[in-house]
Parts: sequence; structure tokens; C-alpha cells
Amino acid sequence: MDALLATRRLDAPDEVRHFEKGSRAPVQVGPMVIARARYEPGWIWSKHVGTAEAREFRDIDHVGMVESDMMMVRTADGRESLMLPGNAVSLGAGHDAWV
Repeated sequence: MDALLATRRLDAPDEVRHFEKGSRAPVQVGPMVIARARYEPGWIWSKHVGTAEAREFRDIDHVGMVESDMMMVRTADGRESLMLPGNAVSLGAGHDAWV
């Protein structure tokens, strides 16, 4: 794939990872990965993903957009933010999220 021009469709992911109350479908686009994630009401990262990894907070950066519904995020230092449909967000390492 040409590093200067790369296109992929989100409806044709490289794989689909299912976990309790959600799924994540990543697509490699050039040197980056973009993923469509779906979470059911009651999903909590620290409970439904982090527990299996023995981690309380997500330890990588994310850039994303909320397509529908809403999500809450809490940083390791206690700041919280409500993400609504249409919001773009940049999350640093050290955060939890729930629907």
C-alpha cells in the first residue's frame, strides 16, 4: 500500500474482536490503525476489557469520534468528560470509559 495514498473501508476490517458488551474492528490504513468500536449500554473498559489485562486504565492514546449515543471518560487524575454524538476526542494514556 502506498504510504502517500492509502484508502480502506471500515466495513471490511482486518478482524473483528468481540468482548463482553462490545466489539472492535480495526483497519490498517498505511502506517496507522483506525477502528470502529461498538459498545452496549453498561460496558465499562476497566471491567470488560481491563480486567482481562489486569489494568484499571487504558494505557495507549486514542483519537476518535462518537457516532451515536454517548460515552463517559475518566482520566487517571480524576477528570471526567461526557462525549456526545459528533464529538471528536483525543484521549491520552491513562483513562477509563463507559457507556
